[in-house]
Amino acid sequence: MFWPRAEPSSPARRPGEQLKDVTLGVLLGGFIAALAYFFIQFGELTPPTGIPRVSRLLGYLQHPCTIKQPRATSYNSQKMIRRTFKLNRIYRYMSQYLTTTSCSLLLATAFAAGGKDSESTQAPPNSVRVAVVQQAANPGNPEANRSKALRFAAEAVAKGADIILFHEALLVGYIADPRPLAEALNGATTRAFQDLLQGHKSLIIYGLTEREGDKYYISATVVSAAGVVTNYHKTHLWWDATGSRHEPTFYAAGDRLATFEFQGHRCGLMICYDGDFPEMTRAYANAGCSMLFWLNQRGSRGHAEVKDLAARNSMIMATSCNSGTNETGHACPGGSNITDVYGNLLAEIWDREGGIIRDVLPGDVPRLREKNPWYRGQRPELYR
Repeated sequence: MFWPRAEPSSPARRPGEQLKDVTLGVLLGGFIAALAYFFIQFGELTPPTGIPRVSRLLGYLQHPCTIKQPRATSYNSQKMIRRTFKLNRIYRYMSQYLTTTSCSLLLATAFAAGGKDSESTQAPPNSVRVAVVQQAANPGNPEANRSKALRFAAEAVAKGADIILFHEALLVGYIADPRPLAEALNGATTRAFQDLLQGHKSLIIYGLTEREGDKYYISATVVSAAGVVTNYHKTHLWWDATGSRHEPTFYAAGDRLATFEFQGHRCGLMICYDGDFPEMTRAYANAGCSMLFWLNQRGSRGHAEVKDLAARNSMIMATSCNSGTNETGHACPGGSNITDVYGNLLAEIWDREGGIIRDVLPGDVPRLREKNPWYRGQRPELYR
């Protein structure tokens, strides 16, 4: 029985008062349960830490006390006495029906926890499940980087990810001369991802240090179980540096944008410095893209640098960056994130390797973009 027994010393109450107490207890339990569900389901309180916090909260409430009622003196009005009596009564409701409230709260916690776990297997209708992997840079070690990326990709596929995004220059990174380690478009890494995707409709987007004849490119390669879907060459090469970060020394620049279709939704690609030009995101929006995938290899690329691009163009954006240390030994916090069509943060990861995964609704983008004053008000004929 979850209903509490009346204390032996409690005075008898009329049936109407008992019903009122029971109703208030149930409503209180439901209210707290709803708050717990909302906080766990939509906040960052995950089940492993959430349940102990709930237990500590209940521990604080399990010691009933009574608010001392003041005596009727010239300094204590009858109003104060009545107020104190009401406080005592409210606390009595809370303590007497704590068991009911506790059960409701713990059930809500477990239900919400189960709901969060179910995100790995069930997705809302017409949604696309996007996963972003944040992997340590580890420059100059393509075999180790490929092996780790395959493990991350397998985990994401197991969680039902439709599109899995890795960072720029995933395999080689920035080293004194990356060209000897460059791969062809259909090289070992593309084939390994292709094999992993057999039997799945998912896509993998990764940063390839590409060799094409006697030219080299910083590429974003989209792979399916059938092979390469599309391949984008970085169009804006970073030049304000020396050594390995002076990209024109080693690479040729691309000369066109690249898009691909997924479940009827057009998607775009850009790499690091490309996205620092707002015209890139706007160009992809004008091309009808609902989702934009932004690969980076730098210290960080957090939500603060993404939100305006997403909001002004009504664009769902998945942004990847590396973690760990770069070629100079400097720490890279990362900040990989998934941002919705309004510029709101859906998920992010900082200061560690790992992945984030969220369901997005690209089918809503055209309708929302049509109502977006920062997009619809543009006059492209003036900008030429």
